[in-house]
Amino acid sequence: MELVKCITSNAKTDQEKVMKIFEWTHKNIRKVPGSFLIIDDHTWHIIVRGYGTNDQSQDVFTTLCNYAGIDSFYSWVYTKGQTLRIPLSFVKFGKKWSVFDPHNGVYFKNNIGGLASVEDIVKGVWIVNQVGELSKLNLDYTNYLTNLPVISGVEFRRANIQSPLNRLVYEIKRWQLSLSRQRK
Repeated sequence: MELVKCITSNAKTDQEKVMKIFEWTHKNIRKVPGSFLIIDDHTWHIIVRGYGTNDQSQDVFTTLCNYAGIDSFYSWVYTKGQTLRIPLSFVKFGKKWSVFDPHNGVYFKNNIGGLASVEDIVKGVWIVNQVGELSKLNLDYTNYLTNLPVISGVEFRRANIQSPLNRLVYEIKRWQLSLSRQRK
């Protein structure tokens, strides 16, 4: 995708690419004004409109990361009592996953200044960082981060089946599953 190449130009590492995509998403997918109609459709339409809900911002961010060749997805994360939920993005660096919230321009660092992994967050070794216009967050991430999902691998989700190769793999697996069900 040409947009990803443009956003990540001059980035040398996956982390630099992700941070460029993160900042671009936060800046260009603005929060939906109260009077706007919320439309849930293809990621590209969200990019063109330049507005998105919190989960649409996550979808754009993770889709662009996947186009850049970096495993990512977003998932709903609940409070301990499962009364509230927010979408958060998960991006894989090496063998570890880091957490991002491009809608609010938030990412998490560990106690030595690097991106916090899910393991760092579970240990309580994290601080909130924010890009863009620094504003007072109305969201206490502590209530959600104590209940992060266990990530065993990348599942096929909307964000990571947008690229042609991943779409082909997804369709083949879906076809194989359909055949196995027919044989039963």
